[in-house]
Amino acid sequence: MRYQLFSYNNQKEMAIASARFLATMIKGFINTAGEAKIVLSGGNTPKLTYGLLAKERIRDSIDWEKVFFFWGDERYVPHNHRESNFRMAWSIFLSKLPNIGKNVFPIPTDLDTPEECAVEYEKTLKKFFIKREKVGGYPVFDIILLGVGADGHIASLFRNEDLEGKDRRWVIATEAPLKYTVRDRITMTLQVINNSKNCIILISGDDKKMVVEKIKALISKRIEQTR
Repeated sequence: MRYQLFSYNNQKEMAIASARFLATMIKGFINTAGEAKIVLSGGNTPKLTYGLLAKERIRDSIDWEKVFFFWGDERYVPHNHRESNFRMAWSIFLSKLPNIGKNVFPIPTDLDTPEECAVEYEKTLKKFFIKREKVGGYPVFDIILLGVGADGHIASLFRNEDLEGKDRRWVIATEAPLKYTVRDRITMTLQVINNSKNCIILISGDDKKMVVEKIKALISKRIEQTR
């Protein structure tokens, strides 16, 4: 696995660079495979990136009809709720794109429990990937976009047991720590995330400096181990 780490002076610079990078990757997958399968992230960090992707210069350079959108995690709230990851991505980004109606696959949040929502989304993914690439029994997305919490969590994977991959699940229900406004979550598993062809992690904010330093240390360690 190849790692690349980029640093920017501010969030705007990061958003511009990441939007251009994503656009290039999306067009590359469309050219080589005829489609691009992207997993979106929630949180505050991707907002500027999403907004730039929706602007005319980038938007009009991509055949969005060939791009499929999924979510790495979701809060167990209605899709019109202010805490909804779907609502954020839709209002800033997806609603501005042409011809994507059938290509958007949000995580359901209207069932009786988060676990039922997780099971239903896993069914949706398995149906979509029935004739598409899988490795080790898990789907292969082209791009997964992730943020990182100040506590180091990605998607809605908070506890060690969330990472274990029990029963080879693609999607699970989890519970966030008490400090979070919405604790009930639905998330793709670490095994699905790790199966992606490309994982782009966006990190910003002074409260995440320690997380960045730990990531740098881990990358350096992995590189040393491969020499």
